[in-house]
Amino acid sequence: MIDTLGLPTIFTHRATDHQWPELAHLICPEDPVDEQARARAVINNAAVADWFFTYRIQRFQRRRDRSYYATYKRHTRCSESYCLHTRNGKQECRFGYPKNLQAQTTINITEEEEPVILTARNDGMLNSFNPIQIISWRANVDMQYIVSRNRVVRYCTKYVTKSET
Repeated sequence: MIDTLGLPTIFTHRATDHQWPELAHLICPEDPVDEQARARAVINNAAVADWFFTYRIQRFQRRRDRSYYATYKRHTRCSESYCLHTRNGKQECRFGYPKNLQAQTTINITEEEEPVILTARNDGMLNSFNPIQIISWRANVDMQYIVSRNRVVRYCTKYVTKSET
């Protein structure tokens, strides 16, 4: 697919209707339990879903409470049952927290000659995120900047083989 279409420049995402009960109520007031029925309702009511998403973004843009990010996008604690793993006799977070502090965004080249974007951060426990996306999405968001063909292939493979729970 990548060889045929070229590298993607943007990824899209679908509304997670279970995270948006207000949208589900707008498009199917009877609240079907079947996920496929809910997905069909979103497809059949695309204009309503588009309006809802636009409304949420506009509402966020009017909001000035920036403390939301620090409250909800922090990796607040590590635990053995979630993210702590022992490597070389030392416990480490599998997500790499705390991240290194950085005054400005840079692009570094790894040993494998892959470009990696390191975003500016003044808090080692804060996820990378897009402020408009996070408030509208109401689900975990970890922005990944993908700037090479190999990273696109790895990202797509990881995404499509990930089981949903």
